[in-house]
Amino acid sequence: MTVDTTLGAVLLLFAAAVVGKGLGSFMPVMNRLRPSSALTFAVALIPRSEITLLVMQRGLDLGVVSPDAFAVVVAVVILTMGTVPLALRLLLPPVTTT
Repeated sequence: MTVDTTLGAVLLLFAAAVVGKGLGSFMPVMNRLRPSSALTFAVALIPRSEITLLVMQRGLDLGVVSPDAFAVVVAVVILTMGTVPLALRLLLPPVTTT
């Protein structure tokens, strides 16, 4: 894969992961929580990636996942784990100390 192709794949998969995981977490709670709380809940659950990494590693070991595909997924995991805390800082109210 070229750098452009890899970057495009990472960004596309990142967008799909954020939208898919976000909606999958938001929809079940949207009628039970305030919209802002449901959104915060959904964003907080986006970086669920442990199983993804295990499955991809097993696929890589078995030869059914290419090293390029594995690298793309690892990059997406790193992006979701790195960007979600930043997004939560925008969604959550500031903490005041006494």
